[in-house]
Amino acid sequence: MKRKIFFGWWVVLACGIAMFARGGIVFYPFSVFLKELTQAFDWSRGEVSLALTIQTTMMALLSPVAGLLSDKRGPRQVMLAGCLALGAAYLALSRMDALWQFYLLYFIIGVGYAIVGPVSVGVAISNWFSRYRGTALGTAAIGIGIGGFIGVPLTERLVATLGWRWAYLGLGLLLWAMTLPAMTLLMRNRPEERGLLPDGALPPDSGNPGLSEEETRQKGTAPKPPVRPAGLSRAEALRCPGFWILAFAFFLIGLGNIAAMVHQVPCLTDRGFSTRTAAFILGLTIGFSSFARFGFGLLADRVNLRLATVLDYLLVAAGIALLLVASSVWMLYLFAVVMGLGVGGIVVLMTLITRQWFGAAAYGEIFGYLHLAFVAGIALGPVLAGYIFDITGAYTWAFVPGIALVLLAALAISLARVPLHATAEHPEVVLVGQVVK
Repeated sequence: MKRKIFFGWWVVLACGIAMFARGGIVFYPFSVFLKELTQAFDWSRGEVSLALTIQTTMMALLSPVAGLLSDKRGPRQVMLAGCLALGAAYLALSRMDALWQFYLLYFIIGVGYAIVGPVSVGVAISNWFSRYRGTALGTAAIGIGIGGFIGVPLTERLVATLGWRWAYLGLGLLLWAMTLPAMTLLMRNRPEERGLLPDGALPPDSGNPGLSEEETRQKGTAPKPPVRPAGLSRAEALRCPGFWILAFAFFLIGLGNIAAMVHQVPCLTDRGFSTRTAAFILGLTIGFSSFARFGFGLLADRVNLRLATVLDYLLVAAGIALLLVASSVWMLYLFAVVMGLGVGGIVVLMTLITRQWFGAAAYGEIFGYLHLAFVAGIALGPVLAGYIFDITGAYTWAFVPGIALVLLAALAISLARVPLHATAEHPEVVLVGQVVK
């Protein structure tokens, strides 16, 4: 009998489309709008960057809520609501004419951005995959990079030809056209809804290993989901020193890398590069991050996650250093490769290391709190860089401390104690020291 595609991969596609819109329409194009808005309204770069801080602050505050709702209600409903909010805010941005309106709409974007983010996606994919979780997460995360690779140059062309207002309007409609069908037609909360287990097959000891989705449903032998998956509760995680060290590292990597990404286009145009070249390099950086997201996801199924994360952070530090000294187009290409590979692995590895270290029992809620720390760093980075530029007239003192913060994050990851561990026979985590039977 011909085997059907496991429905979990359609869920991965839906998550990838959401990530495409999130990265390629909402987040990365902000760098293109930044300088346009300063010229249109005579706002400073610090004032414009504050909108992104508002967005990311809301994302930080709501990340635990997104995790809790995804655990309790299911990621499908949560992500659908977020997509509706993001599109509506973008349509409204095309009509705004005051700074307070700009901030209010980015407040709404922050709400949608939080619940269409890595927390909800991580819960959705972790529900559907166990053995191939890293590969599935990496595949979905490719959407962010492809979105940025396409979305940044597209936004630059829309702004250059139609103006920033029409660009916001067109991008908002595009976001709805992409995400709403994906969330309604392709997204499902759990494999048990379709009579399946994670990865689409019954466990080997059931006597029916490797059944396809159709065969499994015909047999009707898929067990009901467990009452409580293996892993720590939120309270147990909060008592672990490893949780707080991980949160500290996530905060540092968010704070350290984001200024170089958000202010990349204005930084390069200030050096004499054209807006089109700067936007292309940003898109190329994000494009290479797509390969990294998939590559680190694939690698994470096979190597030590701590080692992969430290390597990833070292790439980010090297990328920021290259941006500081890049004075020719070939150096910009080198920067795009190194920074793209580094940035691409950050969220994928965060998601995987959280699941491996703390388990599935309260994964969404625990990752929500850890993601809060990461987003808190992202919230501070752009506005600090903007005001540092306003004061000094250059980005040097915004980017140099970023390198040190990223290296400190790598050190923290390397020293953190793992509260849980996994085995080949039991891919779901167990308490350290517990005998696996």
